[in-house]
Amino acid sequence: MISTLHIQNLRVLKDVSLEFSPGISALVGENGAGKTSVLEAISLLSTGRSFVSIKPRALIHTEASALMVFGRFGDRPELRHRGAIQLDRGGEKRLRLDGQGIGSQAEISRLLPVLVLAPSAQDLILGPPLIRRRLMDWGAFYVLGLDALCYSGFRRALLQRNMLLRSGTLPDGEDAAWCAQLDQFGRRIDAGREAFILRYIPYLQRILESLTFPHPIEVRYRRGWLEDVTLAEALAKSRVRDLKYRATHVGPQRADLELCVGGEPVADRLSRGQLKTLNVACVLAQMKALVMETGERPVLLLDDVGAELDLGFQSRVWAAVSQSGCQAITTGVDLVRAGLADYRPENVFHVKHGMISD
Repeated sequence: MISTLHIQNLRVLKDVSLEFSPGISALVGENGAGKTSVLEAISLLSTGRSFVSIKPRALIHTEASALMVFGRFGDRPELRHRGAIQLDRGGEKRLRLDGQGIGSQAEISRLLPVLVLAPSAQDLILGPPLIRRRLMDWGAFYVLGLDALCYSGFRRALLQRNMLLRSGTLPDGEDAAWCAQLDQFGRRIDAGREAFILRYIPYLQRILESLTFPHPIEVRYRRGWLEDVTLAEALAKSRVRDLKYRATHVGPQRADLELCVGGEPVADRLSRGQLKTLNVACVLAQMKALVMETGERPVLLLDDVGAELDLGFQSRVWAAVSQSGCQAITTGVDLVRAGLADYRPENVFHVKHGMISD
């Protein structure tokens, strides 16, 4: 859980501090007041990125050169950590954890798992494969404990190989070296994703049942290369094509998670409302998997869920959240719009023109 949050120069929030309880907290106020920016701050502290915008300039207050977010987090008071992120207009980040400068966002991320439900977040179901890869990587990282160095190592090797391919030259020796690293890290990422999805599917099915979803959902993991060959073999076979099109065409960077009904993609079979329900269920299943498999509890950020979900469905979502024991921070123009018609939040913060009061 996150207990303390201090924000400087993030959008309209010039200098605000909040103290959260372990249960449900609500941020209420008119549109544009700064409610979503509080959730963005928590996401930024945990993951190093906003769920609304990828442009640093869009996040920083117009009168400032950088933003800063500081938080205290941890499930037990005696084990609370202190983390901070500073982001300037050029995108440069500075990170601190427990008073020390650190070089990896993963060190904070590991201690502060966060999940987001928001209309502004990219859709897990209809969005690009990158969004579904993030779901799988979130699970491999938090539920299975996959080392973040696997991801950074793979990204570095992929970047270097693609740079060579774009230059139009790919010397055998250099290609072999980068392919060896792609194979080394890629196999571990693939194994982590596949293992997580096997654990994840039963939780998704149970969440869908609790939400009275009308169709059974089939989930298929696509690793990004043919099933009957190793990644090293797939890279070797793809070399000519990679040179022709100047990009690496096989590997975990091409993976996806397919969701189907009766063998057909859900986008072709489900209504818009059912797709929204499935999107919510996918996030709740991540939450459930972490709680049940590890005993850890993520912070759930819900941004204006009342704008997308009817009252009956909101009630079922909050029942699942309440049962999990997870900390939840939600926004809305009022408590009903925040989805809390039937639940009493422990904290209610009123947000107006970038100022926050409780």
